[in-house]
Amino acid sequence: MRLLAEIFHNKPLNIRGRAVVREAVRGIFLDSNKVFMLYSGKFDGFTFPGGGIEPSEEHANTLIREISEETGGRVEGEFSPFGKVIEYDFPIEDTFDVFKATSYYYWCKISFDGGTPKMEDYEQAWELTPTWVDIKQAIETNRIAINSPNKFVPRWVKRDLTVLELIQITFEE
Repeated sequence: MRLLAEIFHNKPLNIRGRAVVREAVRGIFLDSNKVFMLYSGKFDGFTFPGGGIEPSEEHANTLIREISEETGGRVEGEFSPFGKVIEYDFPIEDTFDVFKATSYYYWCKISFDGGTPKMEDYEQAWELTPTWVDIKQAIETNRIAINSPNKFVPRWVKRDLTVLELIQITFEE
């Protein structure tokens, strides 16, 4: 899968050292100029639905499971790769040198048949709400969040802003 971006949240980082590795898949759902995302009321930012790949789980199965859990929706038909983003940061664990997270993004279609989201505790604490949003509004909201002084902004805001901007460029070409 093509590399969309590498994001270094802090510097200097020893990216060749012992790494805590996390991999996730995320769905990109478009309808005209709108994108289906999760809005965080706590952080005032948008993130793509998806989540962590469990041991021996295929990307497709992870995507189907995570979309159902986070949105109550169902991934329809085939989906195709858009690209991946690799993020680096300081690890929480003292025995590692770097935290490396890779997110794989897929173009998908979604349908809703009365399913309800089953958010995890941290997702509820982030006040995540599935919603269709104009892509320009999502970009602007995430930019404002990143540039807000004296405010904690999770890593995913920058990551998903990067992907939103790349999607917008793709459709402007």
